[in-house]
Amino acid sequence: MLHSLVKQYLDDNGIKHTFVAKGIGVDKSVFSSMISGKRKITAEEYIKICAVIKVNTHYFAEKLTGVR
Repeated sequence: MLHSLVKQYLDDNGIKHTFVAKGIGVDKSVFSSMISGKRKITAEEYIKICAVIKVNTHYFAEKLTGVR
């Protein structure tokens, strides 16, 4: 699932969840709900997350589908 890939990426790269939450303009608790799977990540939020962590929007999609 997308949320678990994003969370794993953040944790593996030492990126603070609060940094991303602030960068995308949501409260930390809202972001926590997103990456725990309790709340869906919208397309707009996904684009913002990718911009904040400086990865291409295709990065996680490729991991989900296995297609490059």
